[in-house]
Order: sequence, then C-alpha cells, then structure tokens
Amino acid sequence: MGLHDYGVVALSFNDKNEAPVWSQSLTCSNGGSGYIACLSVKENSVADTLLGLVAAAVDPDILDSQTLTYEFTSTNNLAGSAFMFVVGSSDRKVTVKTAGYLDFEQQGEYQLTIIAKDSGFPQLSTTRQVLVLLEDVNEAPVVNKDQVRNIDENSGRGTTIGLGLTARDQDSTAHPAGWGTLTYEL
Repeated sequence: MGLHDYGVVALSFNDKNEAPVWSQSLTCSNGGSGYIACLSVKENSVADTLLGLVAAAVDPDILDSQTLTYEFTSTNNLAGSAFMFVVGSSDRKVTVKTAGYLDFEQQGEYQLTIIAKDSGFPQLSTTRQVLVLLEDVNEAPVVNKDQVRNIDENSGRGTTIGLGLTARDQDSTAHPAGWGTLTYEL
C-alpha cells in the first residue's frame, strides 16, 4: 500500500496587459481584403466631410476597464505636412481633414493605417488597414487662357480665324458618361 498526503496549493495569476484586437476583416469593392472598414467619399470633398465609422477594436483586458483610442498614421495620408483624413480618437468617425487634395484622376483610393491604443501599462496597440475609395465627379473644363485670334476687317463669312480654341478637362473620356469629351460653341 502506498502512502500519500493531501495539501492545498493556492495559485495566483498576475494579470498582464494585452494588446487590443480587431475581429472584423472585410473584403472591399476593389477586391482587397483584410480591412476593418471600406469607406468612400466624393473627390473634391471639403474639410469635415464624414465618411463613416471604423469598427471598434476589443481589449481582452475586460477586468481593467481600459479605454481605447484611435488614430491614423501618416502613411499614405499626407497632403503636404497635414493629414488628409482623421479618425475620432474615441467615436471612430472618419472625416476629411484637409480639402483640396482628393482628386480621383490622380489617386482613386487610399489605404490608411489605423492604430488602436489601450490605456494599460505598458500601453499597447495594434494596427490594421482602412480603405477609402474616391468617387469620381464631373468637373468643369477650363478654357486655356491667352488665346488671341486676329482677323482682317471686311473678311467674308466662313473665313478661318487662326487655330481652334483649346480647353482641358481633367475627367477621362473613358468615363462611362464621356465626361472628358469636350464640345465648343461661341
């Protein structure tokens, strides 16, 4: 017969701060996947235009009642030295920050990096991608300046007056509505 004894062992677990996580992963209309949000905005939108919300990250440290804050990095998000898009640090609303740079013909989409930071110690964070697609809008053509034409007085009807006038339109002629196709009339 074997001899044995019983005892009580108390285990104590030390809680460690864990980084927040996003459980959502979306596939956007551009075919890209792994995003936490697929947003769109019209080109040439003004500052403070709302694009939508990004999904909330989850902090596994439930018992600590930590708060999360959000921000975009500068990666693919700069207009000069200013951010083009911002996200509300607590409400997660994405808005246009700097107007005048959203031009569909120059760049049709932005892949932004978002950071979620917890309030634990040490502070931990995680990053994911947000896709912003620009919507093309019809923009007015611009007549090229300083186009002077001369004609002799008493010229007959149908006399050609120099070369044709020129204008430019940044919209593509390949657009389904043919926005970039120009016609002229006096």
